[in-house]
Amino acid sequence: MKELKVTSPAFENKGFIPKKYTCDGEDVNPPLNIEGIPEGAKSLVLIVDDPDAPMGT
Repeated sequence: MKELKVTSPAFENKGFIPKKYTCDGEDVNPPLNIEGIPEGAKSLVLIVDDPDAPMGT
């Protein structure tokens, strides 16, 4: 099985997410690249949790 890899050209791995992609900015989704999607997959789910967020997630 191939490894599923999610990256974004908008920020570095373990880097800060630019303000544009937060509720303090334009609140738009960053572009994502997804590699290694299993053949036959019909859908994907991405869950993002930030337990340190000041107002929760």
